[in-house]
Amino acid sequence: MTNKPETINSRDLVYKNDALTYKRNTDTPFTGIEEFYENGQLKFRWSYIDGKREGLQEIYYEDGPLKYRSNIKNGKREGLQERYYENGQKEFKGNYKNRKRHGLSEWFHKNGQLKFRWNYTDGAQDGLQETFYENGPLKFKGNYKYGVQDGLQERYYENGQKEFKGNYRYGEQDGLQERYYENGQLKSRGNYENGEVDGLSEWFHKNGQKKFRWNYTDGAQDGLQETFYEIGQLYRRANFKKGNEHGLCEYFDEDGNLTKAQTYEEGELKNPNLQRGDNTKDPVQIPLFEPKPTKRVN
Repeated sequence: MTNKPETINSRDLVYKNDALTYKRNTDTPFTGIEEFYENGQLKFRWSYIDGKREGLQEIYYEDGPLKYRSNIKNGKREGLQERYYENGQKEFKGNYKNRKRHGLSEWFHKNGQLKFRWNYTDGAQDGLQETFYENGPLKFKGNYKYGVQDGLQERYYENGQKEFKGNYRYGEQDGLQERYYENGQLKSRGNYENGEVDGLSEWFHKNGQKKFRWNYTDGAQDGLQETFYEIGQLYRRANFKKGNEHGLCEYFDEDGNLTKAQTYEEGELKNPNLQRGDNTKDPVQIPLFEPKPTKRVN
């Protein structure tokens, strides 16, 4: 004969020695809790051992499907954990150790396609990390160490073309960084050292022609800086020192004729009236973010 589990009112549950017991005035710990929605559907089912949550834990949507399943050991999440969308598709699965993510964790889009595939060690991202578009193609892959980017990082457009390729060291950009247009044409390239752009950086128009050739030292524009028209003709040539314009700055029209010349000293314009012609419009938008145009060093 099988003993049928006894159902009791939650108002009769009491704590004793940090453990839940059933029925007041008893010392017998119960083995689980079930709670239901008003429509009668199971809301959650939690297992207990010796009056404490232990083992399988499940939560359900109001219309019936499983929402969350996990395991608890010694009061901490341990082992496989799973979450589901209301349509039944898996949203997440991953392993835990001492309440922290450990090993492979995967997230999914509502259509079932993989969204993230991340590896963890003691709760920190560690090793290969991958992100995917909703329709399946790879969006990002890169290596992590102790929770920060370390090693090669690559990003991709939805059409599969590479968007970015660069190296990181201890969470900072370090070494050659390259960015691409969606058509595969090189957009920019430059070198970084300890998170700061350093040396020659180049940007290109979508047609492949040069756009900027700027030199940097420790993240600040330093030395010769050149800007070009989309046809490839030089538009502006200037010198910088520690992030400030310093020395001669010249502007040219699309035929190569000098239209304006100015002199700067540590960022201060010294001869505002020295110019030739009236072509003072800058046809090239200065990039604001990738990489940073300059920083001033006082």
